[in-house]
Amino acid sequence: MPTIFPILRDIQWDRYIEPFVGGGAIFFAVAPKVAVLADINPGLINAYRQVRDRCSEVVRILKRMPVSQEVYTRVRARTRVSGSRAAAEFLYINRTSFGGIHRVNRSGIMNVPFGGGQRTPRMLWHGDLLKRASSVLRGAELCVGDFESVVRHAGAGDVIFCDPTYALPDRRNGFDRYDSRIFVWDDQRRLYAAVLEAVRRGASAIISNVDDPRVRALYRKESIVRVKRFSGISRESRARGVVRELLIIIRAEKRVFGAQRMVRESDVSTRRNVSQATGPG
Repeated sequence: MPTIFPILRDIQWDRYIEPFVGGGAIFFAVAPKVAVLADINPGLINAYRQVRDRCSEVVRILKRMPVSQEVYTRVRARTRVSGSRAAAEFLYINRTSFGGIHRVNRSGIMNVPFGGGQRTPRMLWHGDLLKRASSVLRGAELCVGDFESVVRHAGAGDVIFCDPTYALPDRRNGFDRYDSRIFVWDDQRRLYAAVLEAVRRGASAIISNVDDPRVRALYRKESIVRVKRFSGISRESRARGVVRELLIIIRAEKRVFGAQRMVRESDVSTRRNVSQATGPG
């Protein structure tokens, strides 16, 4: 966040676009008046829509849902719900699952176990968290779909912030199935191509990504900032802790097609709570 904010302030933009909105940490921190938010997960987008339009109803349903293994298992298996009920259950699962992880299998079925009862949805209404999120969401257009369908409409006056799954050519990171479809290396290249087209139309873009030589090679013509953040999620406990990531900045007004690029080291350590990756709070 301390690194992204100065970059956003230095870019002239009127509309904020985030095609992998996930938990929306940057969106809620920036609180833009006009935004387009998208994700491939329909349950997530429905949750945002309901929080925006029917916040009181979502909170009312959440307050009546006890935190227990039995209720969690029943809610996790349920598929035929919609509207505010579906949003409340989506947020309930997010707040009570192990580590707050949102992960599904190939059939699109949530497969994260119960978190043990220490995590509860109370924080969503305590301090009016969802009410404040609802207010920020009022200026947002919410879309379900692939990132490319959103980025292709970006142009002059837009800034695009992309936080995709960190796919590499030869391995998966263990947390790349937030929907039934896996984000793979070909999608990384497709994202870069889509963003370049948007930049040529006048948009600017910031892309977060894994710090890997192949990613740096893919974006070799762009401005790259190395940052550090804390990760509490990993398959192996020894892999948890401070990890290195990249921020790739492509500005419409300073676009250079050539070999020149800027790579600088940032000592900013950015703590991001990965467990909140699928909903406000």
